[in-house]
Amino acid sequence: MLLIKTYLDKSPIQGVGVFAGEFIPKGTLIWKFDPLIDIILTPEQVKGLPQPTREFIKFVGIPYPFGADNYCLSLDNAQYM
Repeated sequence: MLLIKTYLDKSPIQGVGVFAGEFIPKGTLIWKFDPLIDIILTPEQVKGLPQPTREFIKFVGIPYPFGADNYCLSLDNAQYM
């Protein structure tokens, strides 16, 4: 779950990106896991899904905990990071 204001816009890197909608002081926590907004999928769960869904999850999912094989899918703008 993002903890700061954000907005989506065209990105020179990847089509659409998430941008800060406010000044972020150095050291500010900008995201934390919240089971109401973020879901975790294991590799075993992803394996049983249709190919287009697996590709989507691998594209927008982030490893969580960081460095793990699980995928975290966010329902907010964090999926565009």
